[in-house]
Amino acid sequence: LAAQKAAKSARKAAARGRTGERIQSEASKQAVRLGQWTQTNRKMLGLGGLIALLLLGGVYLWTTNLATRRVEAADLLWKAIETSTAAIAFAEDEPSADAEQATTKRRGSREAPTFRTAKARDEKALEAFRVVLTKHPGTPASTWARLGEGRALLALSRISEARSAYEHALAGAEDVQDLSARALE
Repeated sequence: LAAQKAAKSARKAAARGRTGERIQSEASKQAVRLGQWTQTNRKMLGLGGLIALLLLGGVYLWTTNLATRRVEAADLLWKAIETSTAAIAFAEDEPSADAEQATTKRRGSREAPTFRTAKARDEKALEAFRVVLTKHPGTPASTWARLGEGRALLALSRISEARSAYEHALAGAEDVQDLSARALE
């Protein structure tokens, strides 16, 4: 019995050794063929690598530009929202000859605008929201700016224009979460 087991183990070891040699031989043949193919197609491989590198560079530049545009749009939207929520300074708070003139006050680390009348604030906010719409159309910030435009128009009692702005905001709301509920308010 021990002799039979030893013979069986020897046969297995011999088969493994030959299989390993065969695999190693096949692998070296494949490596030689790959080397020959690489030498034959060296120019095409270089051209393909260059094209892939150019495509990756183009995608990187495009995504960087898109991100930069979105950041700029968000910054303009922030300023427009600050304007639309700015404080109204009454005549006795700050004396001035021009009742429509806007001033600025420090609010934290940023300058916050202050307006003499609500109408002046709403007109300035409307202008700021429209800057976002014209400079950065198609961004999520422009969709939110459309909503702000509607609110400013409503505050200025320009009802039909406000309705149109809200409808445009609602149409663009499918890309921006929570906007449709606010446009329907």
